Parts: sequence; structure tokens; C-alpha cells
Amino acid sequence: MCQLTEAGLIYLADKDNPQNVQSYYLVKEAADIALLDILEATGEHLNCNHPTTEEFYSRYGRAAQKLGVVNHMTRLYLEEIKLLDL
Repeated sequence: MCQLTEAGLIYLADKDNPQNVQSYYLVKEAADIALLDILEATGEHLNCNHPTTEEFYSRYGRAAQKLGVVNHMTRLYLEEIKLLDL
């Protein structure tokens, strides 16, 4: 939560209860916060080491469709980078 707060994505409304997730609120509308914003704020990354599974598609719906394309394209590009290129 600290990373998301520092990035300006959420704010702590109830300072007496910072351990409670319900004490935090979005700074912007959910529709205006991108996955990229969250990944940058937390320092996380997408794992493109494996093909996208059917379970992933059924779990994440519309987002999975977009992430599946990103995963597939990233894997194609990574496949093109050979050891001699590094």
C-alpha cells in the first residue's frame, strides 16, 4: 500500500488504521488507472516466460485478452534475440 500511496494512486483516509485496506481510497477513477501505473509503482513486471493459459483467460476476462496479446508478442520478440545479440 505504501508504494501505491507514494505513486499517488491511492491515499490513506483513516490514518489511525493503516493496516486496514478499507482505509485507502483511489485518487483517480479506476478506469483512469492503468496496469502500467501499478507495475511502475510496485516495481513489478509481467511474466512472459510461459504461454498464456486457459485458466488465466477465464480468471481475468477482458484484461487477459489484452495481456495474452502482449505476452504472445513479447515472446515472439524475445525469441528473435539470440545469445550473440547480447
